[in-house]
Amino acid sequence: LFGNCATEIPKLFPEHCATLVLPPLALDQVRLVAAAMLSALGGDIDASTSRQLRDKTGAASPTYLYAVISILQPHFGLPTFHQSVTGLPGRVEDAFALLLSRLEHAHGEVTVRTVLSLLFLVSEGL
Repeated sequence: LFGNCATEIPKLFPEHCATLVLPPLALDQVRLVAAAMLSALGGDIDASTSRQLRDKTGAASPTYLYAVISILQPHFGLPTFHQSVTGLPGRVEDAFALLLSRLEHAHGEVTVRTVLSLLFLVSEGL
């Protein structure tokens, strides 16, 4: 977990929550990590887009990069890719809210809530 998530989630579920705090990435690491994530999903990033992504408030967070790369995946190779990076939220919490919103739109709120609830329960020995 990163930032506020690392402190807020354990408050909500103190007896059920293990927290792994990831250190912020250095600016040059942001480009490398984003490029590796994009490459693994079949995407690519140019220098201009890399700078745009690196300048986002949450870009030093590996968690943020995971969320925004997932948000960007449908735009790989399309002319809208560059504009999609421009429109990304800057904070980790906002990036995950957008990602969850897109999942809910695609699969339905009930399905997304059920899957996330089951994932939480797995840690309880479902």
